[in-house]
Amino acid sequence: MKRMNEDTLILTRKLKEKFRLKPFNLFAVVLLVIALAVSISSFFVGEKDFNLLDEIEAAKKAKQQGDLEEHIRILGSILEERKKSLGDTHLAVARLSCRLVHALAQTYSLLDDPSKIEENHIFASKILDEAILIFKKQVGVNHWETGKAVGQKGYLIGEYQMSQNELPTERAILYMKEGLSIVSNELGSNDSRTMLLNSILAGLFFHQGMYDEAEKSYQATLSWVEKTNGALSERFAWHLVTLSDTKLLTNKFSEAYKHAERAQAIYAKLSLKSSYEFARLSYKKGLIALLRNDFNSAKKNLKVSSVLFGSMPERKKEFAWSEQDLEFAKMLSDPGTSRDVLQRLVEYLRVLDGRYSDLLSQPIRERKVHLETVLKIKNKAITVYKEMRGHTKT
Repeated sequence: MKRMNEDTLILTRKLKEKFRLKPFNLFAVVLLVIALAVSISSFFVGEKDFNLLDEIEAAKKAKQQGDLEEHIRILGSILEERKKSLGDTHLAVARLSCRLVHALAQTYSLLDDPSKIEENHIFASKILDEAILIFKKQVGVNHWETGKAVGQKGYLIGEYQMSQNELPTERAILYMKEGLSIVSNELGSNDSRTMLLNSILAGLFFHQGMYDEAEKSYQATLSWVEKTNGALSERFAWHLVTLSDTKLLTNKFSEAYKHAERAQAIYAKLSLKSSYEFARLSYKKGLIALLRNDFNSAKKNLKVSSVLFGSMPERKKEFAWSEQDLEFAKMLSDPGTSRDVLQRLVEYLRVLDGRYSDLLSQPIRERKVHLETVLKIKNKAITVYKEMRGHTKT
């Protein structure tokens, strides 16, 4: 800027010397020089904005390549630059803060160092609270951007609690519900931003054990996920599996099986029939079939999962579970002698107790089967045992 002022003075002096301007003409030239100065200034601003766009593209590229650390570093750098050039309370600062918070929240499930997670969470919480205040002052309390940021606070809290191996609290759900209400009121229930918050809220409901509410939210966002990601996408398959889980845990076994079957068909079309995801889904289908007394389907799916897990040396535990549950399905479809079955059922119940304890000791994010599913299978085995013991006594 100093250099531009000097250039302006030199240019004015030279013009005066050359043309011997009258006062009126001198005023016109000064206006011309000011216009030139503005043009030069605009050029430098444009150059700065161009560099900013480069930084944003670099951040997107890092994200696409899975380099979360670089993605966060670039976003942090852009945020600091925007604060310096635009001020701490500018809307652009609030929007960038929300993007950075989302990236930081994703690190919670990847980092092993609790102190680093804590550090990231403190920083993310601080800049998100500042962003929410900016949105409230600049666009209003009931604006969709304010609502989205409030909902993001619920997501942030939930992710942090899960990283601490704790279930999301009611506080996280309340923030998400408040944000969703604001966004839905302004943009409508079918808007993609409303759907996104609803989908995240479904996850919070699910981990809280609020399965009826989770089912409603997952069901409401099913068509949106299919439309935005494609009917043959892994994302859509994942959504179907999660919806199937909620149906299972609300004892809607036929619907749960149907959604799991749709997801399995997608994996098959994506040439993922030998993948861990396909094996795990086959196993879940086997358990659902057991609970709805479809023993042939149970045996078929558990056999598939057993074969697939057996080909994966690192999946010995899942292989053992498939074999144990397959044996239970065979007992139910072909009981044999009552006394023999009773002894095998007692042993199977011990196995299920051990499985429950094993799952309970694992971090929440790493559990391959829901605790409630194990309890449902155990209750079924107990019921069968009591019925058979009654027949034996008779």
